[in-house]
Amino acid sequence: MSKIDNFTKIFSDDSLNLNLLGNALKAWSLENYAANITKDEFIGDLVYFDKDEVKTLKNFQDLKAPFSFSQFHKWWADTMLLSHSIIYRKFNDIDYIKSQFEQGNKKIDFMYKTQLLTGTVSNVRQVSYLSKAEDSDDLLMYTMIMPIPDQAYKDADFKFNKSVIQTLTSDFEAVFYADLKNDTISTIRVTPEFQRRNKKINDVVIYSTFCKYFVSNIVKDDYESTLIALSKKNVFREFYTKNIFTINYRILDDLGNNKHYQIKLVKNSEWDIRNSFIIGIHNIDEENKKNLEQVEKIQRQSELNLQLSAVVNTMSDDYTSIFYIEFDKDRVFEYRTSAFFRRMQPISSDVYITIPKFLDILRHITLSKVAPENQEKILDTLSASKIKSILAGNPFFYYDFKINMPDGESYYQLKMVRDTRSLRELNVVAGFRNIDKQHRQEIAQQQELEEAKIKAEAANKAKSTFLFNMSHDIRTPMNAIIGYSSMAEKYLNDPQKIQDCLEKVKVSSEHLLKLINDVLDMARIENGKITLEEKPINLRKCIDKIIEIESLNAQNKKLSLDVTYKNLSNEFIIADEFRLSQIILNIVGNSLKYTNEGGAIHITITEHPSPHEDIAAFEIVIEDNGIGMKKEFISHIFEMFSRERNMTDTGIQGTGLGMAIVKNLVDLMGGKIDIQSQINKGTKVTFHFKFRIQTQKQIQESIEPRIGTIDIDLSGKHVLLVEDNELNREIARDILEDEGLIVEEAVNGAVALSKVQKSEDNPYDFILMDVQMPYMDGYEATRLIRKLKNKKLAKLPIIAMTANAFEEDKKRALESGMNAHLSKPIHRDILFKTIAEILDSTS
Repeated sequence: MSKIDNFTKIFSDDSLNLNLLGNALKAWSLENYAANITKDEFIGDLVYFDKDEVKTLKNFQDLKAPFSFSQFHKWWADTMLLSHSIIYRKFNDIDYIKSQFEQGNKKIDFMYKTQLLTGTVSNVRQVSYLSKAEDSDDLLMYTMIMPIPDQAYKDADFKFNKSVIQTLTSDFEAVFYADLKNDTISTIRVTPEFQRRNKKINDVVIYSTFCKYFVSNIVKDDYESTLIALSKKNVFREFYTKNIFTINYRILDDLGNNKHYQIKLVKNSEWDIRNSFIIGIHNIDEENKKNLEQVEKIQRQSELNLQLSAVVNTMSDDYTSIFYIEFDKDRVFEYRTSAFFRRMQPISSDVYITIPKFLDILRHITLSKVAPENQEKILDTLSASKIKSILAGNPFFYYDFKINMPDGESYYQLKMVRDTRSLRELNVVAGFRNIDKQHRQEIAQQQELEEAKIKAEAANKAKSTFLFNMSHDIRTPMNAIIGYSSMAEKYLNDPQKIQDCLEKVKVSSEHLLKLINDVLDMARIENGKITLEEKPINLRKCIDKIIEIESLNAQNKKLSLDVTYKNLSNEFIIADEFRLSQIILNIVGNSLKYTNEGGAIHITITEHPSPHEDIAAFEIVIEDNGIGMKKEFISHIFEMFSRERNMTDTGIQGTGLGMAIVKNLVDLMGGKIDIQSQINKGTKVTFHFKFRIQTQKQIQESIEPRIGTIDIDLSGKHVLLVEDNELNREIARDILEDEGLIVEEAVNGAVALSKVQKSEDNPYDFILMDVQMPYMDGYEATRLIRKLKNKKLAKLPIIAMTANAFEEDKKRALESGMNAHLSKPIHRDILFKTIAEILDSTS
């Protein structure tokens, strides 16, 4: 019998004599103390023995006397205990001690490990006696502490655990303790009935042998599955994700009937060290159904709690620190704490702190780490009354702030959410999370929005300027067209005057068309719809054609226009001739506009050495001695809708889109452009391009002369003109009949299809098909004509004649089955040349 067990016999259950107690404790050399639990204070000194010498503890490092009962035990648990911290806190908690006394328990007895001031570690048994004070209702506690040997600690621990297991498993026929690390199994309890069925079960101490012997007594259908379920491999797999799992099996009773049993495997607290667990076996037949349903219900709830815990952990990954605050109970529990937060405050996950203490910690962090501009607002927010008032009308609130970290500033967010499960109490979850990346992204996005806003405002301003100028520039040719048309009506009897009016109408119309084309081209460039059509071309012929086109304009203004070729050894290249011509024509056109009479425009084409055999490098320089530009304007010359001077200033027509179109086309072709200009001295535009060189086969095909020329008499040819616009039909009919063609009309695709189907006896020679028409468009009509059973009608030449003038429109026309594509307004020469080529190729 131990000293403490002997000691307890000295005192009655109702009262204790402090002096007698102290003398007895000294006689047995036991460390001891007395405390007034009601007043949270010690009675006298804390006594301990050092080499049989009685000593008292006055202070403990940072815990200075006088200190309260609860302060001492908190310090002891935080500083001295290596294990059993939670048990120690529980048994020395004032609320727990009071509740035990109220329930009639006057003795608290438990064991734990402690690390002494000397650094040594020992096992300790603590026994406390509870009694009312003789002169008041204060609750007194007398405690003695005694070191015990390791083996005694282990034996007591095992005895205690075994007692608990036997008590808790009274409903099981057999209970075993398995140790997979040593592959052993030991019996905790078995009933006589279980012993009768498994006679040698107590003799088996090897776990793997136990499994084979145990399953030998169950029905054959369950033998293999039960053996696999009990295998080490399966036990490790099951316990990887859960703490409990079960195995059901059957045995035959003495009458040969099936009886249903269940094996329950429960992970032991020492699983991580010894891979140990408890095995319980019990009958689960009809008489135990109610108990089984309750067990399954508890198990389902346990699994649900584990799942909920996993969900909470996953959902809270974004939060570096999380606390649960109970305002009505004045306490704060730690759920998760970042390393930074732990350095700033002493919260331990085993216990709670008061709300004032918690808020003091937050205020300390605010004043030491939060940026000054945020301190006032967050300090105002961090008060219990403020939090209560905010959460009274809102389920949550949050506040973003900037904090000074060792590696620089970082943005954090404090979020508080009310726990709505408790309507009567105010419980709150408080979380801190780092939102630095998110915040900086939002700042970057805001800056982008601001920049986009500035650009949009600039674009709107430019467009407003453009529309103002365009309104003037479009009205100018329109005014000329309307004015000269009216003038022609006035001079109907003067052919020369009418001819002059029509020439000016034609010039104004072409200028108006140029304005429209530039606007549409720019819109297509903005939408990324312009693509290059690279084909074999002759660069020299391309440039010569441009000179030929613009030479008349140059002569009219008395300007010289010429071209020089230098080192041009690869004139046969692969390029988009139309876009290249558009670029050069635009620059040459500007030079013609802005060069005064008697001036000169010179084009120089120079081929430079290229590091690649199949690539030719060219420099194209267009230079004039015109009026030039200011240096400030050159930096804006490629902006859309920009012009240094409008038509009112110069009398020169233009959209302000030409150079923007040029720059985009040059970029699309992988080239570079450079502009140099001086007022009244002229402008020099330099292009650098790289083009693929044609193969010898391509060069040979391009230089071979064509055999014969196309010369087809169109008079008497029968054409179906499909056009929904009456004015357009009238103009087209006049042009066609003037050439001697027989014209028949259709107002949409459906009418055209019907006419073609009825023309078997007198088929048309070809069809001119508009595209955009009501009821049935030209694409659909063409597809249906191509599907006609009459092969001759199905193969009729069909030429698109439409205002849909873009490259994708041409591609769509050809894909629908049309033979060619002509864009409006129709040029007479191009129209008849196309008709002749189509009829020649299909004859």
